[in-house]
Amino acid sequence: VNAGEHGIDLTSRAATVSHLLTGANAFAGVEIQNVAEWLRFAGILSVISNGATTCDVGAATTGPALDEPSCTPTNLSDPQLAVRLLTQELSPAFVGYVADDPANTSDTAGTTGVPAAETVFDYAGASNRYRGWLANGAGLLLASGNRNCPGNSGTCWGAPGTAMRIVDWSLVANASPLFNTTLDQPNEPFVSGGPCPVGLTGNDFIADLRDGELLFDSVGDDDGLCEGTESCAGNKYLTAAIEIVDDYRGDDDGLCETDEHCVYAPNFGAYQGHGDYRLTQCTFTNGVISNVTMFAHPENGYPVVP
Repeated sequence: VNAGEHGIDLTSRAATVSHLLTGANAFAGVEIQNVAEWLRFAGILSVISNGATTCDVGAATTGPALDEPSCTPTNLSDPQLAVRLLTQELSPAFVGYVADDPANTSDTAGTTGVPAAETVFDYAGASNRYRGWLANGAGLLLASGNRNCPGNSGTCWGAPGTAMRIVDWSLVANASPLFNTTLDQPNEPFVSGGPCPVGLTGNDFIADLRDGELLFDSVGDDDGLCEGTESCAGNKYLTAAIEIVDDYRGDDDGLCETDEHCVYAPNFGAYQGHGDYRLTQCTFTNGVISNVTMFAHPENGYPVVP
């Protein structure tokens, strides 16, 4: 969201993209470059008012996965992929501009001017990791892309004195398409000590193409690369959870897999709630993915400010 160029720019091979929302970007919502091969989209793709087009697909792309410009799934994409072309304004989904941040030493009532010497500026001080600087009064999201700061000159800062303000990209608890939604369904409440919500079981998973072609199965060319209609091993992980890294359990790739500790991810985007997740845990139902210890942030979304 809000990128100065494309929302997501894909140049990789045999990548899987899931649960993606892209909007208010300067150029295409999804850009698939000529060098990309055998991409797969699985789950929900939501596209909201980008500056140029919804999906832009390179002419030489092998197995493009999405049609241009409709984003209709093709080839290896999940046949159940739902493409939502939305029109609503996304700004109300976020907390937005803040009145003040006590953790930042450069702001006054949440605002400041760009200093003459950038080295003396508090770039990173914030009360939570979803806060940063944005041009004051620019509006949170623009169809042409805000570039996050004025000038679009390759740096975040305009000329000295340019008015800046701290913005919080945490979600508010409202009916936006980003909040408390997995795929296209609203999520049930997460009850600590109870069963995990519907959609958070061992059978709610994605299998990607990372592990390569199954060899000697009489399908494909047996070169070990996952291509076309070949049978592939697939790395399996939960749709709505994130692995806890550096906990001495699992492979620390951020994907929630068998025998790992994970945090529930009920929203689109980076913000998945706040508070100490270690205090909130549900009982996980095994399936293809099993033996997961599932936590959740005790709070999801901030109150809507009138």
